[in-house]
Amino acid sequence: MFDILSSKMLSAIKGVNKESHITEKNSAEIIRQIRMSLLAADVNFKVIQKFITNIKDEIINTTISHTTSPEQQVIAIVHKEIQDLLGNEISPLTMNHAPTIVLMVGLQGSGKTTTSAKLANLLKKKGYTGMIIAADIYRPAAIEQLQTLGKQINVPVYERGEKNPVEICTDGIQHAIEQKYEYVIVDTAGRLQIDENMMNELKQIVKKINPHEVLIVVDGMTGQEIINVAAEFDRNVKLTGTIITKLDGDARGGAALSIRSITNIPIKYIGMGEKIGELSEFHPKRMADRILGMGDIETLIEKAGEVMEEKSAKKIANKFLEGRFTLDDLINQLRQIKKIGKFSAIMKMIPGAPKLTKDQKDLAEEKLENMEILVNSMTMEERQNPKLLEYASRKKRIVKGSGKSIQDYNKLLKEWKVMKEQSKNLKSMFSKQGNKFF
Repeated sequence: MFDILSSKMLSAIKGVNKESHITEKNSAEIIRQIRMSLLAADVNFKVIQKFITNIKDEIINTTISHTTSPEQQVIAIVHKEIQDLLGNEISPLTMNHAPTIVLMVGLQGSGKTTTSAKLANLLKKKGYTGMIIAADIYRPAAIEQLQTLGKQINVPVYERGEKNPVEICTDGIQHAIEQKYEYVIVDTAGRLQIDENMMNELKQIVKKINPHEVLIVVDGMTGQEIINVAAEFDRNVKLTGTIITKLDGDARGGAALSIRSITNIPIKYIGMGEKIGELSEFHPKRMADRILGMGDIETLIEKAGEVMEEKSAKKIANKFLEGRFTLDDLINQLRQIKKIGKFSAIMKMIPGAPKLTKDQKDLAEEKLENMEILVNSMTMEERQNPKLLEYASRKKRIVKGSGKSIQDYNKLLKEWKVMKEQSKNLKSMFSKQGNKFF
């Protein structure tokens, strides 16, 4: 979502490298381009004014250092301001109650029901026990959707059909107390637009169950309107946090960047995809890193840790370093990578990774898919012993079974052989440095 902002802002900052000393005169063009990059990303105008005012004096008064480049110094100034804009610190859920009651609110279509299940899944992974209350009795199939998601993540869903939502919530909280659950997530009804009936119902629910957290779910693709929606909900039911969904979309992202600064409501979680595991705590520093092309290695490590078993990862790493890396190991690693996310999203998290065009990203995704299909068409014996793949009859059978071309087949084997050679080089480097394997 922040690709437009990232590319334009980095392009603006690179202009500073032409200067030996930053002055008010030569910084004017750099600051103008930073302003234009924020406008292009649909950042709120008031936020832009504050942002530019805050960085202007710092950039002008920057003394060029011999140890860091002008670009690095300006990036540091802009990074700090983006981080401040996003809230600076993480805002975790208040989990010191039994049960912690989390009320989910928002407009229809924002992804509230799915996000309720995603949040329950996230809390479950952290070791908390709890349930979800289905309090949306108006949207067709909302209860059934929540029940399906609940079964998927093995979290109970409390529902009472089309009974009064206020009674459903109070009865559900009592049930959670009896079951000694540590959290309750309440999925309330949304509307296509803010209306008085919806707000009155929410006010009654808040009064009855006294939630510890009231989180608004907003669609990051909506644009500036999400700021007005959040402000209106906050005025009526006093929000404690925001969850922004669809940050993997292709909207300009400025509203998502502005919401914290305008409403003063902390961003608690962000949704980066449709899968149940694609909700994560919001880290302002990490997001600022991504926007300024600095990667996000911490999130990548966390995501890898969630899907990869440590023993299995160490075993494959050792086999790679010892030159025993088979095609079966390759396919297992490809499957693990797919669990982390799309190749293009992973590349963004790697510091210093090259910027890829959309065509390059699509080509990389297609290449990984082709590799998986080809290896799946091999027998286990062939995967473990690639020398067998030199036989023409085997090659013909695998190509026919996979539906791929001879060129795809040859590329796979060539790249696997390159990886084998790289493993020998790494082994030699480790040995010279006196390092042991995992």
